Order: sequence, then structure tokens, then C-alpha cells
Amino acid sequence: MRRAAWAAALAAAVSASGAPGSGAPLSPPPADAVASPRLAPPAPAAGCPEGYVPEDGYDASCGFCVPESAAALPATIAWRPCGPGAPEGVDCRQMDEAWDPGRFGPEHISQVAPAWVHGGAVTFAFSRLVGRTIERIVADADGDVHQAIVETAPDRCTLGAYDLRDGRVVWRIYGRDARSGAPTTQGGAVYAAEVGELRPRVLLRRPPADPGDRSFAVSALGLFELDTNGSALRQYDWETGTLLRTLDSSAQGRGHTIAHVWPRDGAVYWDTAVGSSRFALRSWSPGRAAADLVSAGEDWSRGAADLGVDGRTLVWAEGDGRASPGEPFSAVRLIEADAARGGGGAVQKGKELARVSGVGFASSPFVVGCGYAAKLASPGAGATADDAQTLLLFRLRDGRTWSLPHRLPMQFSTPLAITCTELFALAAVPTDGGHVEYTIARIGLEPQKSTTGPGTSELLP
Repeated sequence: MRRAAWAAALAAAVSASGAPGSGAPLSPPPADAVASPRLAPPAPAAGCPEGYVPEDGYDASCGFCVPESAAALPATIAWRPCGPGAPEGVDCRQMDEAWDPGRFGPEHISQVAPAWVHGGAVTFAFSRLVGRTIERIVADADGDVHQAIVETAPDRCTLGAYDLRDGRVVWRIYGRDARSGAPTTQGGAVYAAEVGELRPRVLLRRPPADPGDRSFAVSALGLFELDTNGSALRQYDWETGTLLRTLDSSAQGRGHTIAHVWPRDGAVYWDTAVGSSRFALRSWSPGRAAADLVSAGEDWSRGAADLGVDGRTLVWAEGDGRASPGEPFSAVRLIEADAARGGGGAVQKGKELARVSGVGFASSPFVVGCGYAAKLASPGAGATADDAQTLLLFRLRDGRTWSLPHRLPMQFSTPLAITCTELFALAAVPTDGGHVEYTIARIGLEPQKSTTGPGTSELLP
């Protein structure tokens, strides 16, 4: 297989869950549909690492391996001080990548690392690139490693589009091209597991010719599937993979697309857009149909996007003041509301926290936690190359903002999680050979002496 084709397949396999993109609408097959692929003869599978056994519930020729027992799991995540370019005067640490990098270049981890914050702890799902293999790992930032799936033949079978929440984790299994045997967005299935379960279950097995590209989200409410072109959002039973309902779709509404799906604490939230003219937020919870959460109706001069929620607080960007559909909004405001109101229908009025500039609109969702919100901001008109992107942190009680520029030698990018003491984010760091690779960074939110009450931390200037 040509390297370029394989690289394209791998790039698709590590795409972010819930992100809109190209693809065809998907018609879910019957729950008992089983793929019978006629694939190119596979290359001999590499043996599983010591302490691992084949996971052949999906396809024995794929070379997926799982630990025989918890004793074989990788070592816990270690952290070291951030390298050059880290913010001065703050506690910044990055993942200590003490393993041989992948054969795909000197990368150590992928650019996708969903996080689950629970009781002050943070658990990640991330991909570790080690030599000729890929390790899909679920591990606490401080503490246990819970799961690992090793791909011994990632140019033939690979995972991606994964999510983690409420003690559950899901990975998409990409299908294989019938001619080349390479990974493809057609067909495939899903690996689903409780956090700590070493052998995942196979759900949503698709026929090999199924054209639908899709990503997934998970919560205590079940498994959620988003067509990657944003045309439909569905809910499946967690145990059986049975289709329960279509929560929203272009056909049901205004021809809108769906993005940024957030299942949180008994509800599901998402962004919608009709081209670049109308932007709204919607939600669903058991016992009621999906409904607009924040919407300006047919008024294209106003819109809401980039919703983030932590189960208690909703945060989004609200734009207004443009002369025609498709133009940038002249003003963008940061809005906060109580999530309890959002789970029951429309939010009549949110609290304006700040007027912001240069954050972009309908670009990336907020990450919310413990009285803070973070967002990867896109530059506005007139930006220079040095202003490519900036990671912004907002304190919700007063709208105060801190920025971490996306510049070499250490480029902070996508926020992953916020606790009452730390912000976790992806960061790109240079290597000795001039290559830039990704890692996870954690930045302390140090309490100030003037702070009173719990959960009111502040990033040191």
C-alpha cells in the first residue's frame, strides 16, 4: 500500500469526535445486520505484545490485541515540567513521553484526547504511537491506567473517532477497502466498554459497502452517532446497540447541519447551522423531543454557536450586527446560563459575561468546568501569522480573560478539561529535528490569597 494512501486513512481514523466534515448521510441498518466483507488477503498479522491476547470479536485478521490481565497495562502517565515557550510564572507540566515514537514520523500521541472530569479527577482516552503499532489507552491523569487496545497492523485495521464519559468509552472501528485492504470510512463497527473493562464489545456492525462516515459520543444515556456531514444525530442502546431514536436531522428541521455534540448529566446538547446564515443551539432529554435551546429563528443578523457545558453551566458565543447572511458578526458576546434550564427547553435569557474579539464564531466549542470556560480562538481580519490561534481562558464570575498564544516554541491548542485547580490542553512542541509533535499539558490555576469560597481559582498572571 502506498504511504500517502495509508497516511490519509490514518488522518481520518484520528479525527475528532463530533466534528463536522465530508461524508454521506447514513441510513442505519437493522440491529442484527452483520458485515460479510470480501477483503484483499491480509498481510501476516504481527503477534500481540507480551501479556496481550488477540481481540477477534470484530475481525480476527485485524491484529487488535487487549491485555490478558490488568497487570499487562501500560505504566501510569508521568508528567515533567513544560519545555521552552511555556507561560512564565505558572505551574505548567506536560506528558512525559518516555517511549519510542511511531513509524509515522516522530509523533508520540495523536491530536485527539477526549477527557472525562469526575469528582475532581480527569480521565483521558488517547492514542500512543509506538514503533509500528498504535496503542489506544484510557488512563487517569493521576492514577490508574484502565484500558489499552494495541493495533499491530494499523495500515490494515485501525480505530478512531472515540469518546469517553460517565464511565464509558467508545472507539470507532474503521472498515477495510475491498480492493486494497486499507482502512476506509465505509463499513466498520464500534468497540464499546465500561472504563476498566479489558475486552470491549462489538456494536453497530455495518455492511462493508455502507457509505456513511460517522463519529460517536457516549454518556449514561447511551451511545450517540453523528453523521460526519452533520445530517443526523441518533441514540442507540448501550448494551445492545439497538437504534432508539433519531434525535435530530436535516430532514426533520430547517435543512441544518449538526456539530459539537455534548451529552451531559441527563441531557444532550448540540450546535446547528444553516449554511453560514443561521446558527442555533438545541438540546434533548428523556421524555421530551429535541428543541431549540437558543435560537433567533429566521433572523440571520443574530446567532448562537460553540456551546460548552459541564452539567451545571452552559457557555456559548452569541453574535449580532451583520449586514447580510454569511458576513462575520460585528459583535460577539460570551454568554452563560444554568444548565438545568437548558435540559428542559429554551433558555430565555443568559448572562452576558464579556464582549470578546478574535475568538472566531462557529469554529470550536467551549470547554467548561468549575467556574471557567476555555476556547481555542481563531483570529479575525488583519491577523498576522503570529496570531494564528490563541487558547483563551475565561473566569465566569467576572469575565476576566487570560490567553495562551499558539506560537512556537510551545503552541497551546485545543482545551481538553478544566478542574478547580488545572486547565488541561493539547500543546505542540518542537523536536530536535525541527518537527512539531503533540502532547498534553496541564496548567495550574493557583488560588490567590484574596480568594474566598471553594471553586474560585485564578490563573497567575
